[in-house]
Amino acid sequence: MNVYRRDLKPDLTITCTDNGTPVNLTTTTAQRIIGKKDGAVLFDRAPTSSTLASGVVTMLWQTADLATSGEIQVEVEVMWPGSKPQTFVPRTAEGARENITVLPDIA
Repeated sequence: MNVYRRDLKPDLTITCTDNGTPVNLTTTTAQRIIGKKDGAVLFDRAPTSSTLASGVVTMLWQTADLATSGEIQVEVEVMWPGSKPQTFVPRTAEGARENITVLPDIA
């Protein structure tokens, strides 16, 4: 996913999948989206909306999230009953980790 520095749209939407199949997250007790840039945690917060039955979580960007250009690695961590965490990493069609590239803008 490519976005431009300081843009707050489109929202970050991630579908949690297992071997390409969306995972039903309705029984999870918590969800959070974590973003890391240059080795440091950039954000770690609950989704702003979700369609848990389809495994979809959405986060609205905050100004600081996209303040500088570069690569952001993201993942979704959910908590299943019994305090059992599971991490989902967005993947390309080829199976590689899909990062967010924050591109510089001219203004």
